Amino acid sequence: MIIPPYGTATYRQIAAILREEILAHRIRPGYPLPSEATLQQTYGVAGLTARRAVDVLRAEGLADFQRGRGVMVRHQPERSNLDVPAGATLTSRMPTLDERDELDIGEGVPVFSVTAPDGTVEIYPADRWQVRMP
Repeated sequence: MIIPPYGTATYRQIAAILREEILAHRIRPGYPLPSEATLQQTYGVAGLTARRAVDVLRAEGLADFQRGRGVMVRHQPERSNLDVPAGATLTSRMPTLDERDELDIGEGVPVFSVTAPDGTVEIYPADRWQVRMP
């Protein structure tokens, strides 16, 4: 249910509904999100509001735009454990364009940057790795 302009922005409310549908697997990976026109009709909102709702999910890495197909729910890969060595520094950030291409990182997916005590840096896509603390 969408509540008029009091409280949370309408586009965020729609994004929350769609996020819940994705996480509950009612909209499965590889399937399209409802079109902007469908969102407009379903929720009685303007096109910009529908677009912003979808943009939130893309920024969160839950959906990707695919030319000729629309906005599709992303497959969430299995995660491997990332054991950070003693003395290393772990930071999280958005990848550069080169890192995104090199590591095949989807839109909206951050990376873990691990700097070893000797200064070497390794980059790990956060949708494929989970950090284990010693």
